[in-house]
Amino acid sequence: MKTKISYVLACFLMLGFFAANAQSQNGNTPEMRTSKIVIEMVKACNLSADQQSKMSAVILEREKQKDADIAQYSNNPEGMKAATKARNQKAKQAALTIMSQEQLNAWKAYRKQKKEAMEEKRENPNPAPQN
Repeated sequence: MKTKISYVLACFLMLGFFAANAQSQNGNTPEMRTSKIVIEMVKACNLSADQQSKMSAVILEREKQKDADIAQYSNNPEGMKAATKARNQKAKQAALTIMSQEQLNAWKAYRKQKKEAMEEKRENPNPAPQN
């Protein structure tokens, strides 16, 4: 009897742990995702310190809204699609006022390159070792 109770208790503890980790996307907080994105933008676009702080605020707001949208539209794919489009459009408009056209073009090129690399990795997940 004690074994069954211990087993059930262990299952509940594990479920609680996994639920806590699943609350944020990939186990990352909006702040962690924002930091990663801003670091990528600095490398790709050579942002100034002022631009970094402004873009950080814009991206953090977008990432927090993303988490809220995921919770709100978990069973509504069409609603999620519309919310994502609106969220990204708002961030894009803010970026247009913060970054120069040259920086925006550099960011687009970086994102395109990253997307292509990801698609290639999906198509060929285990490439043969090169000698």
